[in-house]
Amino acid sequence: MLAEARRKTSDLERQNAVLIASHQAMITAVGELGDMRAWRRFFEDYQHILDYLEEGGALGQNDAEITELDRG
Repeated sequence: MLAEARRKTSDLERQNAVLIASHQAMITAVGELGDMRAWRRFFEDYQHILDYLEEGGALGQNDAEITELDRG
């Protein structure tokens, strides 16, 4: 039972790392391909997700600067 719980935890940690990496790549790609205007258009409805990723330390330094620019 404990081994199964550890396996599930490990699987969830791996899944979380993959999701964070994919979000970082997407955020970076949108910023590089279309500058701030495209970035704002793409993420307009997802600011709460960006805030959550930033609070959790999932965004890199450049991505954090983009979210700050978007706010003001």
